[in-house]
Amino acid sequence: MSEPVMRCPVYAIGPMTGRKGHNFSWWSEVAEWCLVRGYHFLDARNHCGGTLHMERHAYMRESLRDALNAQSIILHPEWTDSAGAWLEWLAAYELGLDVYRWPAMTLWPRDDQDHAARLGRHALAAIVYARLAGGGKHGVDSYLAEPLSEHIVKGARHALTFRLLEAEQMVPDAEDHLALAICRMVMARALTFRSGTSVRTADITYSTCASASAFVDTSVTDSGRQQ
Repeated sequence: MSEPVMRCPVYAIGPMTGRKGHNFSWWSEVAEWCLVRGYHFLDARNHCGGTLHMERHAYMRESLRDALNAQSIILHPEWTDSAGAWLEWLAAYELGLDVYRWPAMTLWPRDDQDHAARLGRHALAAIVYARLAGGGKHGVDSYLAEPLSEHIVKGARHALTFRLLEAEQMVPDAEDHLALAICRMVMARALTFRSGTSVRTADITYSTCASASAFVDTSVTDSGRQQ
């Protein structure tokens, strides 16, 4: 397979926060890949003058600036684990930029991005992650006492309520129930993977929330088509 001919500038999107060395080794690899091919690379390691002690919003401002100025995007394999990466990718999607997935460097078809964009617009994965990992009323700890069957039943109930409220165009309430349905799906999945034992906050990642969001969103959409 021949390599893609990318439009420049090129910008790379991926997780930094909480990663060893801020994941800079990956950016170095991408930068070298672009340099060898003569591509103009917008390097996120240079944000805020290359310092590492600024407030998060300062880095996000420069990240979004580069995402908006780019013509092609390269996605880290675990980009969905990062809230900032979701925001940068969504901006790139809305601008119609070419999006490539590392390391295969395959172009992500526009049609395949549409569904993920719907999740991004509603921020369902972000809402679910914040609720489960952030503690409080809908945090992991509050759900630990409930068995797998409760998560499945209550999740289905919230999904059906979402469909009814959406049909009545009660959007805020509908999205709240959809988020709760996904919370339950994430917990059910985590319990299943851990064979019914306790779930830790560390088990709840953006990836699990995003995949559960996709499953629930597809399920309720399909049920709506069948009505």
